[in-house]
Amino acid sequence: MGNPESPTMEAEQFLSLDGSMTSQDGQLLYLQARRPDGEEAWLSFPHSQVTNICQTVAMQMGRGRDPDGNAVKDAFIASGFKLGRGPAGELVLTMRVGETGELSFLLTAEFAEQLAKSLIRK
Repeated sequence: MGNPESPTMEAEQFLSLDGSMTSQDGQLLYLQARRPDGEEAWLSFPHSQVTNICQTVAMQMGRGRDPDGNAVKDAFIASGFKLGRGPAGELVLTMRVGETGELSFLLTAEFAEQLAKSLIRK
């Protein structure tokens, strides 16, 4: 891997991420990207890597800059949410993204307490 601090780090560049799909057997995630010349490219990953991809990208979301150097504020647009319990009884917050996407977060006991306190404030 090259030096991430270098503005000229060697990497294949894509202009956009245009879509995604899952293989019929549910084993692979496909991402449809567009190269600078307009050519379409498909990237595939084991579907088990979806969480890792989201976490890895989320760690970079606060670092983006526009061409003028101003910070870019990235955020998921949530269309709904639900609270539930995980297999070990832990609190799980699930955010709906778009029509069918979901991002689920396991909440620590401390976070759950903070959430409860903020919801019952008068």
